Amino acid sequence: MLVGSEILEEFIDHMERDDLVRLRWLKRIRESGFDQALSEYRQMVNGLRQSPTNVSRMKQGQ
Repeated sequence: MLVGSEILEEFIDHMERDDLVRLRWLKRIRESGFDQALSEYRQMVNGLRQSPTNVSRMKQGQ
């Protein structure tokens, strides 16, 4: 298995879930290239995994 192929599979699955999401990412790929778009997706996913959930924010009174 190639390094990073897991994130690539996640990216493809993410794009296939919704037409609007797919169009957004395809536009981004055309504008900045595939590697840049994949890097942005990776950063987005890592940010979501590291941020507290809405439930946690509600418990904290935010």
